[in-house]
Amino acid sequence: MKKLYTFKTLLLMLLAFVGVSTAQADNVSITFADLNIANGTVIDPNPYALNSEISIGFAGGGNDGKYYNTGSGIRTYGGGSITVSATNGGSISHISFVWSGSGNAPGSGDNEVSTGSYDTSSGEWTGNASSVTITRASGSGHWRLQGLTVTYTPGTPSSLSDAELALAEDAKTINAGETYQIVATTAAGYDGSITYTSSNPAVATVDNTGLVSSLMKGTATITVSASETAAYSAASKELALTVNKVPVPNEVFYESFDGCDNAVGGNDGTFNAKGTTSNFHSDNTWTFAEDKYYGALACAAFGTGSVKETPSTAITVRKAVTYRLSFLAAPWGTESTAMEVQVAGGTITGLKTDAMTPGQWNVYNATIEATSDEITLTFIPASEERFFLDEVSLVAMSEKLTISAEAKDENDFYFSTLYTDKPFEYHNDLLIFYVDEVINNELTLNATFDNDIIPANTAVLIAATTPGEYTLTYSTEAGTPIVDNMLKGSLTATTPSTAGVKFYMLSKGTGANADKLGFFYGAADGAAFESAAGKCWLEVPTAMAANGFVLGGVTGINEAKTQTNNAAIYDLQGRRVEKAQKGLYIIGGKKVLVK
Repeated sequence: MKKLYTFKTLLLMLLAFVGVSTAQADNVSITFADLNIANGTVIDPNPYALNSEISIGFAGGGNDGKYYNTGSGIRTYGGGSITVSATNGGSISHISFVWSGSGNAPGSGDNEVSTGSYDTSSGEWTGNASSVTITRASGSGHWRLQGLTVTYTPGTPSSLSDAELALAEDAKTINAGETYQIVATTAAGYDGSITYTSSNPAVATVDNTGLVSSLMKGTATITVSASETAAYSAASKELALTVNKVPVPNEVFYESFDGCDNAVGGNDGTFNAKGTTSNFHSDNTWTFAEDKYYGALACAAFGTGSVKETPSTAITVRKAVTYRLSFLAAPWGTESTAMEVQVAGGTITGLKTDAMTPGQWNVYNATIEATSDEITLTFIPASEERFFLDEVSLVAMSEKLTISAEAKDENDFYFSTLYTDKPFEYHNDLLIFYVDEVINNELTLNATFDNDIIPANTAVLIAATTPGEYTLTYSTEAGTPIVDNMLKGSLTATTPSTAGVKFYMLSKGTGANADKLGFFYGAADGAAFESAAGKCWLEVPTAMAANGFVLGGVTGINEAKTQTNNAAIYDLQGRRVEKAQKGLYIIGGKKVLVK
């Protein structure tokens, strides 16, 4: 029987006989302007996938692989390279490059092609390769690649088994300074290697075991990669890491610049690129001498190559309070300069003056003593004009209390009142009280503070054996709030308005109480009066009011002496105690101040 063959059948048989592949070539194109990439932004991810078969990557230092000026293309400088790759075993046969501007395309003397042939006049590459790299020769100038079209033959999909890489979590939030262990699993028989990389080492690093160490507030992507083996395909997974700022007790000012997240520089590890003025966002109000300020990636950049910028910010503080200033600063690129901070309304000490290390954040700490109720910080590079700034923090550390020699009672104790908005530690040379009741026209002074922490916003009476200036150290613990305190106070000069009470101030008395220290009327018949900022007044219900309350009959002895005293010891609630600690007691029928 004679067989009949169609023309198509004969053609297929002929192609099979001569060994010619029947695979069809495909084309893929890209115009980078269509990606709407912000000016100065690094191409991310790199390499960039044109489709599932072809990718393009940029390598090199400086500005290589960054997009500049919409329409002009990707810049590649001396030593930088552009690589077009086929995946899954595919092959590339033709690349048509579209370059921007005269002199901005590779010429015969300024490029090296890894394989195949490249026509410098037309921008056409031809050959047969899975990967093509064009490298820019060292020297001045750069290329600007607007787009390209790749002709390729798709490869055969891998028949390897799936490595089945999986993460226990694909997102994690931790505080700065904390660590996190990534848990990755693979297929039961997988015998390849697992590697870990961080997209933002300034925020968090990761070691070869998957242990993440967070350094500062920000975000980072941790990529976990499983290598290809003879039996298993390569695979990768990403963990989105968010690092929060650790709450700082007694922090009164914080500038994160976190709104500056649409540009480059600083937190992404690039210290020689900045965004635009429109990308600048701050948590607080800043002023500038030259209007040369830029939003970088969650930080700020100041100045240009020829103009020094000196950003300033005003902060409301409290006079006589000592603060700790901390911030991060970095110089531009490989430049190096010291950082100066000027403080109006205060004095600064302890700021290091050596030059900053290029290419990394430099940590600064200093002490500021406020001499007014507002300070202005001005950041000034010592020499080079450009610098980065981030994480500016001001934390209240302590305040000065002055006890006057005029405020002396009958037993040579000196008194003052204090109201502050920060908790502070009990001072060994001071006795600190609040007033919780009035009995028989006498005030009951209570020195009981849990853990020796005086809570914030607590009005207190303070006694010393010697007048002068004392430093009260703020506590990072809150302490236990005090209830039923008849002493009141305010951070600002205040005239109280409580109904049904008489008002008293710490002062010397008059008449029969002349030259006696105590709480006496600050205005006629106990009417309200203006109390000074940071000081306290006493409020006593009208039914219990007296013309005044003398601070007298208090004997000061030290703790060691009380232990040799055989007299019974009672607290102010009438309970007998074995041992007198710091505070006021009844010993041998007399009030005793134990210090």
